[in-house]
Amino acid sequence: MLTYRQDGERSEVKNMTKHLTEKDLKEGKELMQILENLGEEDRKQVIIYASALKDRQLIESSKKAG
Repeated sequence: MLTYRQDGERSEVKNMTKHLTEKDLKEGKELMQILENLGEEDRKQVIIYASALKDRQLIESSKKAG
C-alpha cells in the first residue's frame, strides 16, 4: 500500500501495518465502512468520542501506575 506525505513524496506504509493482526485489519475495515456511510458531522462526533475513550484509558492506566 502506498500513501502520500504532505510534501508529495510517496512512501510505503507496509512497515506500519506489520504489527496488525488479521482481526485488527478486519475491525479497521468494518470501522471504515461505518464511517463512510456517515455524514461529515457524524464522523466528527465519532472521532471526538473515540478520542475521549482513549483519553479515559490513558487516565485510568496512569492512576493504576501511580
